[in-house]
Amino acid sequence: MQEHLTIQQLFQVVGDLSQQLDGEQPVAVILIHYGELGLKGKNRPRFEQKLLRNIRQALQGLKLPAPQRLYGRFLLRLPVGSMENAAEALHRLQSVFGIATLTPGVLLSQRLAELEEAAKVFAPFATGRTFAVRVKRSQKNFPMSSRQLEAHLGALIQQQTGLKVNLSHPDWTFSVELFDQSAVCYTSRLRGARGLPVGVSGKAVALLSTGIDSPVASWKLMKRGVSIVFAHFHSVPYTTPASLQNARTIVEHLTRWQYHSRLYLVPIAEIQKQIMLQIPAPYRVIFYRRTMYRLAEAIARREKALALVTGESVGQVASQTLENLQAVNEVVSLPVLRPLAGDDKEEIIALGKEIGTYELSLLPDEDCCTLFIPKNVVTKAKLATIHTLAQKLDVAELESQAIAAAEIADFYYPSAPAPVSSHP
Repeated sequence: MQEHLTIQQLFQVVGDLSQQLDGEQPVAVILIHYGELGLKGKNRPRFEQKLLRNIRQALQGLKLPAPQRLYGRFLLRLPVGSMENAAEALHRLQSVFGIATLTPGVLLSQRLAELEEAAKVFAPFATGRTFAVRVKRSQKNFPMSSRQLEAHLGALIQQQTGLKVNLSHPDWTFSVELFDQSAVCYTSRLRGARGLPVGVSGKAVALLSTGIDSPVASWKLMKRGVSIVFAHFHSVPYTTPASLQNARTIVEHLTRWQYHSRLYLVPIAEIQKQIMLQIPAPYRVIFYRRTMYRLAEAIARREKALALVTGESVGQVASQTLENLQAVNEVVSLPVLRPLAGDDKEEIIALGKEIGTYELSLLPDEDCCTLFIPKNVVTKAKLATIHTLAQKLDVAELESQAIAAAEIADFYYPSAPAPVSSHP
């Protein structure tokens, strides 16, 4: 597999080329391509503008020029002496939803002599036994066709390295993109986060436990362009405050993908006590969830959010059968999005490890339900039974008090989280 050119190697290439070329000097760049956005038709400019704003937010604090918007791509110039910031920029950009690929390369003019020198300077970084040259022309007025330029530059590389040409499965590839009277030469692309820019699909409130599932569900909705507000329900002082800190840690980590997050820390112990006193044990989890849904919807109304998000997976635990989900779902009018509904636990864990939330979810704490969880949970709750039990339970005032007592924490990336406030 072809190794990626590091930022340090990229600046080395720029330095070597600068000594060989006369006139306009080469510039290290990161070429930013998007994928799905290109299919948005007349709405494409709006998606591009949001992606560009998110890129700028991700790069905040780094002393780099503003990204340049080109047709179908963005170009980030990396000035001489910015190696450390450039490496950090590449790292941050890999978490920007909407970016399909990131290409560290060298920006040149379209003079053939410059392209020839670039091929020669890149050639020592070739790996493996075979190579290919790929040329992509957005402009068709270049004097050589793509195939002709590929053959011409390939001959220079072969003469210098002795590698064999393999156009189907090369070990190493030298690529050239020609556009806007410029050329970018590179040898590898990094995969971006893909998806849609966060913010283009509205806002939703995620019911965040400190377990494995809900952080992954929240991340998957971010990838579809949804801004997430988090609601964490806790039973302090009847449990330790560990879950509060763990929730903050998870949200701070996830903010890397959406730049600003708001976390509501909602106390529900008094509500849970009432449910314990008035609801038979097998039905308590359903009523805990109904309370959480109502509180999350109240937060959504306040935040002007359009949906709720949960980490529920159909059949994963007793409370997540279709019958029980129906019994919980009916207390809210907003859509409830369940991005993990069809995933098994191994798939969820694998994605949690990939995005870095799995280890955070393993931190010791006491979930709000741990203290009040019954030994047996009804698996196929009947709505008639739920409605009969609900008539005995009046927690509307306690729910209002819980919202009023909620603490709020705001988090920003790449900045540190703001202090927690005591009121919504």
